[in-house]
Amino acid sequence: MEPMLDVSNLSFDYLSASSCLPVIDNISFQAFEGDFISIVGPSGCGKSTLLDIIAGLMPSSAGQVFFLGEPVIKPRKEIGYMLQRDQLFEWRSILRNTLLGPEIQHSSHKDKRKTRKTASEMLTRYDLGGFLGAKPSELSGGMRQRAALIRTLIMEPTLLLLDEPFSALDYQTRLTVCNDICEIIRTNKKTAILVTHDLAEAVSTGNRVLVLGKRPSTIKMELVFDPDFTALSPLARRNHPLFNPYFQKLWEAFAHEK
Repeated sequence: MEPMLDVSNLSFDYLSASSCLPVIDNISFQAFEGDFISIVGPSGCGKSTLLDIIAGLMPSSAGQVFFLGEPVIKPRKEIGYMLQRDQLFEWRSILRNTLLGPEIQHSSHKDKRKTRKTASEMLTRYDLGGFLGAKPSELSGGMRQRAALIRTLIMEPTLLLLDEPFSALDYQTRLTVCNDICEIIRTNKKTAILVTHDLAEAVSTGNRVLVLGKRPSTIKMELVFDPDFTALSPLARRNHPLFNPYFQKLWEAFAHEK
């Protein structure tokens, strides 16, 4: 089985006129169709930088990223990116926010009608049907994040990159929205990579977790979860007997690197 994503010997240095700051050092991993990989590591170790390189937003200093066997040298429609903040435009309705991608791509009139119908159906399916004409300021944080994910899914990406998308939410909302979004990703059969600083979130979402070390970061540990555990929703996992042992393994690896 060929990997969907192949990150091979990736390194990145921040260069200035007077210095070179190594951030990522020789990171390699693969993601296969249906994977949900969580990435954790100390603050400033390059987690978001890694996602930026995978997304084709910036070049690596060494190594290569391959998507479906092709090198990633620029952003691709098949790779969706959801950032920490929802980036919804306040002057556009929720429906028009979700249609921004196709508008930028100058889709045909026929395609626009089809996409508008799909967006309306998805927003309705995920409890936003009553807010199609609402502005983002009228929605809660959790509702905004669901709308942002639907905006990303409208572009029909094969791979989703999630850079701490729940970090701006309060704890209870965060748990609910994380559960909702992970179920949306699973229902739509997407492959995903989540960067998070929350170890419990990493255990409750992914089918495996990569632990990055201090800068310049390498992969210090990979933790693969039991299939019966990963079949559960994020909320259900938190009540499973395996949750605490997995969390403890991550905590020990993570604490050693802080």
